Amino acid sequence: MEQTLELNEKKERLLDVKIRAVIAEYNALRQEIGRRSTDQLICVTGSVTAVGALLSVIASNPPQYTGLLIVIPWVLSIFGIIWCDHAHGLHLVAQYIREEIEQTKLPNLFSEKKKLAMLSTIGWESRLHDKRKKNNMLSVINPVLPIIYFFIPSCISIFGYFLLRFKGIASMPKEIEYVFLTLGGLLLIALILFWLRLKKIA
Repeated sequence: MEQTLELNEKKERLLDVKIRAVIAEYNALRQEIGRRSTDQLICVTGSVTAVGALLSVIASNPPQYTGLLIVIPWVLSIFGIIWCDHAHGLHLVAQYIREEIEQTKLPNLFSEKKKLAMLSTIGWESRLHDKRKKNNMLSVINPVLPIIYFFIPSCISIFGYFLLRFKGIASMPKEIEYVFLTLGGLLLIALILFWLRLKKIA
């Protein structure tokens, strides 16, 4: 009898340790989501600041600085790639929390401990996922934002540069122009690839 009680106590202690470990993992992953969301905001504000500074320099002396228009795709593409990478990571972390922790690990542990009522305290990612499925607007933002905010303005700036160049307002040595446009084009292709990777899981 005493041995059975001792075994039960050991089992309870082991269950408590497992539950604490899973909750610690949950908290660490929630912090990771917070950090990545902050980094995404930095990408948006950083790109707004950088592009705003470039446009103000161009506006101060268009004939001299119009060539800076083909630098804008660099800035937006780099920030866009980082933003898409964070968005991809956020989806993977949220999916792991939802499917592995909230719907698998904790229910199994709490059912062993016969404390299923405790599950109601942890379930934010599952709840958020359900809300996203019901609200189409929330599920559209991530796939659309990189194209509207990072890609299209980059293409407009390249188009604007060529328009001003053919009008004789912008002038830049051909070699430099080709290098700038090639690098800008490669970065835009990379942005599209990162966006397609995000779109698959968003």
